[in-house]
Amino acid sequence: MLELLQNSLFVFWLGIFLTLQSQKVGQLLTGLNYKLKALIAVILVAATIAIHFAVVEKLCSLYLSSAVAFDFNNFFSLDYTTVLAFLVLFLMLLAHLMLARFFARSLLFITAGNIRFVLLAILAGGLLTLSVGWFLQFKIQLLFSMLWLMVFAWFICRYPKPAFPLSTVRIVTWLFVYSLSVGVLLSNLSAERLRNRLNEIGKSLLMQNDETSDYLVRFASGGIRRLDWSSIIEQCKDSASSSSIRDSLAKKYFSGYLEKFDTRFYFFDGSRQPVNNPGPESFESLLTLFQNNKKEEGYPWVASFEEAFDRFGYIMTFDVTSANSTENTGHVFVVTRSEVIRNAMLAPELFRQIQDFAVDLPPGFSYAWYKNNQLIDQYRNYPFPSVLPAKGPQQQSVWLQEKTDAYETWMNAGTNSILAVAGQRNVWIGLVSLVAYMFGAFLVLFIVLRAVGAFLQNKVFFVQVFRPVVLTIQAQIRLTIIAILGLSFIIVAYITISFFINQYTKTNEERLAKSAASVSAELSQQLPGDILSYDPAGQQNIVAGPLMQISENLDVDVSLYDAAGVLISSTQNILFVKEVISERMNPDVYYQLTRGQVHRHLHNETIGNLEYSSIYQPIRNSYGNLMGYLQIPYFATQNELKQEISNFVVILINIIAFVFLISGGLALLISGSITRSFAIISDRMNQIRLSEKNERIEWSGKNEIGTLVEQYNKMVDQLESSAARLAQNERELAWREMARQVAHEIKNPLTPMKLSLQFLQKAIKEKSADVPQISERVATNLVSQIDHLAKIAFEFSQFANIGQVKATEFDLHAVLKDLVLLYEIQDNLSVSWEPIEIPVVINADKTQMNRLFTNLLQNASESAGGNYAVHVSITESLRGDKILLEVADNGPGIAADVQARIFMPNFTTKSSGTGLGLAICKAIVEKAGGNIWFKTKYQPDGTGTAFYVELPLAG
Repeated sequence: MLELLQNSLFVFWLGIFLTLQSQKVGQLLTGLNYKLKALIAVILVAATIAIHFAVVEKLCSLYLSSAVAFDFNNFFSLDYTTVLAFLVLFLMLLAHLMLARFFARSLLFITAGNIRFVLLAILAGGLLTLSVGWFLQFKIQLLFSMLWLMVFAWFICRYPKPAFPLSTVRIVTWLFVYSLSVGVLLSNLSAERLRNRLNEIGKSLLMQNDETSDYLVRFASGGIRRLDWSSIIEQCKDSASSSSIRDSLAKKYFSGYLEKFDTRFYFFDGSRQPVNNPGPESFESLLTLFQNNKKEEGYPWVASFEEAFDRFGYIMTFDVTSANSTENTGHVFVVTRSEVIRNAMLAPELFRQIQDFAVDLPPGFSYAWYKNNQLIDQYRNYPFPSVLPAKGPQQQSVWLQEKTDAYETWMNAGTNSILAVAGQRNVWIGLVSLVAYMFGAFLVLFIVLRAVGAFLQNKVFFVQVFRPVVLTIQAQIRLTIIAILGLSFIIVAYITISFFINQYTKTNEERLAKSAASVSAELSQQLPGDILSYDPAGQQNIVAGPLMQISENLDVDVSLYDAAGVLISSTQNILFVKEVISERMNPDVYYQLTRGQVHRHLHNETIGNLEYSSIYQPIRNSYGNLMGYLQIPYFATQNELKQEISNFVVILINIIAFVFLISGGLALLISGSITRSFAIISDRMNQIRLSEKNERIEWSGKNEIGTLVEQYNKMVDQLESSAARLAQNERELAWREMARQVAHEIKNPLTPMKLSLQFLQKAIKEKSADVPQISERVATNLVSQIDHLAKIAFEFSQFANIGQVKATEFDLHAVLKDLVLLYEIQDNLSVSWEPIEIPVVINADKTQMNRLFTNLLQNASESAGGNYAVHVSITESLRGDKILLEVADNGPGIAADVQARIFMPNFTTKSSGTGLGLAICKAIVEKAGGNIWFKTKYQPDGTGTAFYVELPLAG
């Protein structure tokens, strides 16, 4: 299981990695030639089928595995393997979601969006894989999963966006879809799992696994090995007393439950010669039997063996040493063999109420034993036939019978004995339980995953794969409704389970109280009133007979203690002789009966993992004098209570799953109806434009929403009048600002033009000799200033027309390539460009993109101010479905006090220029749906500035 968990974690990580790289992989695939695309398409189809079939086969194998507790009808049977199995399923299904989506999207890139071709390729690949026989065990389940995969692939291809991050609602929806799909898939295997479980239970009943006998034999061996075997062997050399000594040992240490075993003692002297042994077995044969079956752990002197299909036993061996030396003076072998068929050993007498201790039979299962085709023993109330037909499949070793609501497994146990095991089947309840448990477990694991993500804040995984949790009003309403229902179920479960416990405690106390009263009355009549005045041996001789008779009549086990709380006698003396239970009363019970002034006390007790209840009560004679303390155990209490609680929990979980779906739908409807009006208002508010006429909302309701709508309509009316005034003010302000800026920009070149003309006029008036030269200089200056005026007019025209976009799809590399060739031939300037390997296709105005990067390159080339050579670098990188370009120079950088105004119109750090260049760049990028920013460090030695342009890719 741990290895499977590691593999699931790896596949889960692989799914995340490929999903985050899906956009980059898709762009790489679009640039390949036809042959490579065909080859990769085959590989992708094969990978899709292989991953899908592997996940389905692993799911089925995990469900059929007997090592995983999947018995949802018995809540207390679920253990850590169930948790690990759900964790593996959760990781595998999320990985399957991401990998299948990645493969389908990649195929969509290769086929240029041909969904039909993708579906046909996956269908053909799946059918071909099934036809070659690679997956033979679960063909029906794989065929069903192929239909599911086709629907899933169609959905992914039909709605390819958004990819990731995934919203919580989408993930929860997919988890329910997966839970329902896996439930339907595995429900087809429920019959096979039930048959396998019946087979395992039958084998457990037939195999050597009588835990009671194993437990008691090993305890008995601990007492036997402490005997003085040297003296016992010496006494057994007398053939007259040998048999009685052996019988006495067998009765003392192998009485009670172990009386159903044939126990024999084999003694050998120091030379390994038998000492009046009961059989012909030699020392070598017994030693070989022990060595072939011994285990070094626990009790190394005890070994268990199986002689036939329905017979088993135990062998113990001890070396005997003399009291004065460590030299071996003999050897002891104790062999105890079963004498009856297995069914007799499946009703151990640990307490009479224990019906099955060897096999922990789950709810819904029953078994029966037949001898000579007659029903001789049955556990639970399944309608087994009382007589089997004379002619039937009894000669077979194992045969199956299918009924309408059950499966039966019949096993030939030998010696005319037959074991029948039956299991109830209910497809719909099993399906609902499986889906409910799975969906609930997946939700819990998803909440844990989100919690870990919120704690770690890992941007590579939790932020990009899962969207941050934003509790909108609608989400809060849904969560509130579901939380109230969940809290209600928890309260109901707590109250109901508490009621079960209290009711069971009360019922069992009444039952045991009646038994104690009956036993007390019988003992008071049959025992002498002065029983405590006898010595311990006399007390035991007097009590043993009546105690056993009362036990048989009332069908209960009884133990009697004296006034000091020491055992006098019990109908299960073997438990006290073997020190399984102490011969003294529980001190808490003794205190309650003697000092607590209580007449009767119910106490929960344990023997290892075995839980049971006992009632204690003092017995008094007719004069009111104490005769002792009575104890009656009742074993079935805890098991029955757990079974009742388990049944309730199963029903509750099924109801929760059903109600959760209904409440989820109701929560969506209720929250939708509540928030729909807010959505209308929100949409209208988002559509509000100062430059357009905004619509009023018509609302007839006279409630809080109506008041809000009324205020909104008033705001729209006020906004309309304010917009008109604002538009007029903005136009006037814009004209004033434009006039000021134009006047300022024109004034700058007009001043030198005026001065030049005045200088020329003065030279002519003074008839200066160098008038021709002066005229030449003035003309040159005038032409330069006129060019500057033309540039000012062009830039203002560009800024005014920036909103006129003619978007087309083109490769940005073509624009950059021409600009790099143009600038890299300039003096004192070097340009390096690192394009990515695939075309960068964007949807924008190509002329404006040329203008954008021309401005950036021009600013970078002028960054050093002519003080040193400038190096400009252009680098590219993919960021999901966007391209990021960096234009960096080695200039002195931008001072901190002007960085905030760098993109503002009319702002410039140069001695000349309009200050519109970077403002135009920002406007171009935003019109294309991108972003522009810069990073700089102002240092005169040339640290440099880097401008970043992020643009969305086409498609």
